[in-house]
Amino acid sequence: MIVFTLTNRNTGNIYVGSTRSVPEERWEQLAEMAADGAEGKLLDDIRTHGEDAFKIEEWGVAESPAGIRELIQEAQEQLGAQPIRTKSPSNRERAAEEPSLGDIRRMLEEIRDNDPVIDEPAAELKSKADISTQTRPNEKKNIRQKQPALTTGRRSCRLYRKRAAYQGSTAEAA
Repeated sequence: MIVFTLTNRNTGNIYVGSTRSVPEERWEQLAEMAADGAEGKLLDDIRTHGEDAFKIEEWGVAESPAGIRELIQEAQEQLGAQPIRTKSPSNRERAAEEPSLGDIRRMLEEIRDNDPVIDEPAAELKSKADISTQTRPNEKKNIRQKQPALTTGRRSCRLYRKRAAYQGSTAEAA
């Protein structure tokens, strides 16, 4: 692998990076990234001063990742070079659009905490509730009686319990 430096002739800023191929090919990639709006200090310099303001030089060659790290460290210490760091715009946009796991948890907690408890009388619930029903045979009289269908969800279960309690209290009163 090759360690190379990029020097901004206008500002004197020096950047150090590595590549598996020739430094000029990596330079072309960096120039394209700058044109595409990717983030990074070097890419900002390329957009501000233009591609012609930079000089590319080979710093050294190493066979191992440890050797590459040593050469980059050496260039940083001797030249005051900054490492080339880039961030593609597609990753940034995607991160802005998609909520993190923590955001999703906070949203769910907020929904759970703000879910109002229904304190309406059971008679009003019977007329207002939009509960699907299914028919089940009444074993004693062989007639069909409507029963609330089992539903899922916090609110649906609460409505089901209130309706069942109402039906139980009217049966006891009769």
